[in-house]
Amino acid sequence: MRCSELIVRHQQRPDRTLPMPREGKNGRFGRLVCESLEPHLGQTYQYTGPPHDGFRRQTSFGHRSVMVHLWGANPPYRHLEFMLGVWHDKFEAVRLQLNLTPTIAGADHSWQATGNLSAGWDLFKGRSGTWDANLNEDPAVIIPQVVPFLSEAIRVVFGACADLRRIRKLLLQGHDGPLFTSEPWQEIALIDVVLTDWQHLTEFIRRTDLPFSARRDMNLIKGIQNAFGFEHSA
Repeated sequence: MRCSELIVRHQQRPDRTLPMPREGKNGRFGRLVCESLEPHLGQTYQYTGPPHDGFRRQTSFGHRSVMVHLWGANPPYRHLEFMLGVWHDKFEAVRLQLNLTPTIAGADHSWQATGNLSAGWDLFKGRSGTWDANLNEDPAVIIPQVVPFLSEAIRVVFGACADLRRIRKLLLQGHDGPLFTSEPWQEIALIDVVLTDWQHLTEFIRRTDLPFSARRDMNLIKGIQNAFGFEHSA
């Protein structure tokens, strides 16, 4: 079965859509941010709508997303940043072949916030990817400050994350590295499966120096052995 067919099959679930709650201040501000950004992103990015305002673009490997993220504990003042995420169809297909819990449809496998780019991406060191926002004001006034940085972040981050080998390299730098994922050890192992890079997987299993080495999952490795013929001895 082709990976796209496998993914669609696992994402076909009964429609249990609940009525959307009334739009709050955060939701209104996020929507207005998207309305102001849309002309700058172009027609290839489609608005996702609430509850997570942002944009998604289909790609040859899956999708990429740009989501509004507001944080801060002193309303109406908030910090505005954007979550940049990627989904790879081949990666998800491997997850499903191993009977792992399907990733929520439309979610991202790996991501990073623009506010954290200065920590792990040399090009953004010393630069802020966070902007002061007031939920009572029209965000259109700060969009001219946002667009140059966000456009560059989209180009750099998505340029790197289109390639699973580069994603693997970024994830290997650790929890506070340039890229996030919910289960880094598992994701790196699964990327090796997608790439059929059995030598790297063998060496990766033996590593004890990584921040997430303690989360080594040998049950996952057994599943990979059974499903893909990977040979490994402890």
